[in-house]
Amino acid sequence: MAENQEWVELTVTVPVAAQDLVVDWLLEAGASGVQESYPGLFPADGEGEVISGDPSEWWGEAPKNKSGKVDLTAWLPKSYLNLENDFQGFLQRLEARFPGILAHKVSIEDVPAQDWNANWKASWKPTAIGMRLMVCPSWEEPPETDRIVMRIDPGMAFGTGTHFTTASCLSLIEEIVEKTAVDSLLDVGTGSGILAIGALLLGVKRAVGIEVDLDALAEARENAVRNGVADRMTVTSAGVGSGEGQFDVVVANLVAHTIVRLAKPICQAVADGGWLILSGILAEHEETVDREIQAHGLKRQASMTEDSWVTLLYRP
Repeated sequence: MAENQEWVELTVTVPVAAQDLVVDWLLEAGASGVQESYPGLFPADGEGEVISGDPSEWWGEAPKNKSGKVDLTAWLPKSYLNLENDFQGFLQRLEARFPGILAHKVSIEDVPAQDWNANWKASWKPTAIGMRLMVCPSWEEPPETDRIVMRIDPGMAFGTGTHFTTASCLSLIEEIVEKTAVDSLLDVGTGSGILAIGALLLGVKRAVGIEVDLDALAEARENAVRNGVADRMTVTSAGVGSGEGQFDVVVANLVAHTIVRLAKPICQAVADGGWLILSGILAEHEETVDREIQAHGLKRQASMTEDSWVTLLYRP
């Protein structure tokens, strides 16, 4: 949201079948974004299956919507003076195709003025991880420290190091690098590039980050340049198992069902004597992931837990 723009928040419940049409209308009307919600999407709902927690760290598909309806929230410029009438008129035109769509109340409320970008940035401060790293937002000056400072700007990508799933992966990478020389690392779902960049700063010779989101791909490359490791880091949108070879360390911080789906190529990417680090896994899905990975010949070595989260370590 622009800093000086005044906004209103519009909320409405519609049939899932009408969702795309309603979202398109809202975006064409000038919405800065449209958020969807339904039972089972967030842990607080207490219903349905949550595949991976902290929504800011989700990868892959969201849990299925079994309710048949979706709650939409959009933020539009307050300068749109006829918003309520125009939106109600649009819903009336949809009534013939989606009977009952008019039965749901449309709520439009003013959004308190605030600097959204500044609020988010203010909440993220330099964070010490493991024994040697400090993750620092690119707009912050790090404190006096003997740690290796990694400067990250996630932009539209995921991965700031503040969540257990990311921090635990970095800690395990550090432990492995302390034990043995690591020539290569593969980061499946690299996001901001934080895991691959952290590994390179810790002494890994080269890293490959796989990322299907083009915005994240660009952010990962910029962060590699920002940290002086661009010459040792390759970022690609090619899928895992597309010929990148085998690696001393493979790390995948993904949701459980995505790890299970990609288990075969992920396991095949681990070199003999190498290591596999998996995270983004809720405790209730730990057994499913573990069973799938061991079925592909890797043996569990260790695990880390925090609240409902699990990070797993394997070797061939």
